[in-house]
Amino acid sequence: MKKLLIVLFIPLYFAGCIGAAIEQFPSEITDAYSLYKLGNKILQKGDYTTAAGIYLDSYNKFSLVDFIPGKIEAALKIAVSLKQSNDTSGAFSRIEEVNMLLPYHPSKRIDYLKTLAEFYFIENKYKEVLLLPESVQPGNKDIIILAFKLLSGSAINSLPENIIPDLNEAVKIGESLYKKDELINPVELSFALYSLAYKYFENKNYNDSEIGFIKALEIDKKYSNYQGIAASLYMIGQVNKETKNYDEGIVYFSRAMSIYNALGDIHGFENANIELLNLNIISGNNSSRSIEQLRSFYSNTQFPDLKEKAARYLKLIN
Repeated sequence: MKKLLIVLFIPLYFAGCIGAAIEQFPSEITDAYSLYKLGNKILQKGDYTTAAGIYLDSYNKFSLVDFIPGKIEAALKIAVSLKQSNDTSGAFSRIEEVNMLLPYHPSKRIDYLKTLAEFYFIENKYKEVLLLPESVQPGNKDIIILAFKLLSGSAINSLPENIIPDLNEAVKIGESLYKKDELINPVELSFALYSLAYKYFENKNYNDSEIGFIKALEIDKKYSNYQGIAASLYMIGQVNKETKNYDEGIVYFSRAMSIYNALGDIHGFENANIELLNLNIISGNNSSRSIEQLRSFYSNTQFPDLKEKAARYLKLIN
């Protein structure tokens, strides 16, 4: 699962903090964020060197006003781009820079840990991935530690079955803090809910899975975490697909497509589009047109994993 989740949970940031800062520094923040979004599009296309340069421009603009959250996010993306370009030393140099900034904005620690996890995952250093949560300060009452353990275990497809009770307990703690408005970063709760729901989905427990995704969706909507919104909509579509509620699945995949499109997430958009076309074919809803669109998609997509998925769906109808 988590090859997907690592990608899915590099969030669209700045939802809360950008709004507050934008009044004071409208030009610098908006320009930096525009560059950041452009970098995301270039990164999606696999042009890592160009993406790194654009993220660096974004970082420099954030630095002009010393906007720490923006500097952290841009630096993490620079690190990811450099890592994909095989510049490991440059990537870890940026990671260390982020580590030095974290005391000024500790809520970004989960993003820092997830980026490290992605690096270790690329290098097949799975032990290091699993040890990362231990670097979180003990005694932290947020649910970040267990949620991140789920991310780590899923990343290497070795998540133990007995993690579910622990995660349920973590979610209960998180929900209790959330209700009392004591959770520092509520998006962490949506992340844990999503992660637990995904584990239920893997175990074919679709009822509890859907409940978890819906809860995660509601929190992400409240805090404008659009990447999380899109991910949950997509997975609710998958739940409906597995339970043969095809019309509902079509609605959710369509909604996910809209969010991914607004984010400029090409892979997410195309992935949801494939599922939408497949459900149209299965349900007989404009199936002839959808078959032609799926064939066209197979010919034109730039993503090997999505080409493989399209080929698999086309094979089922031939």
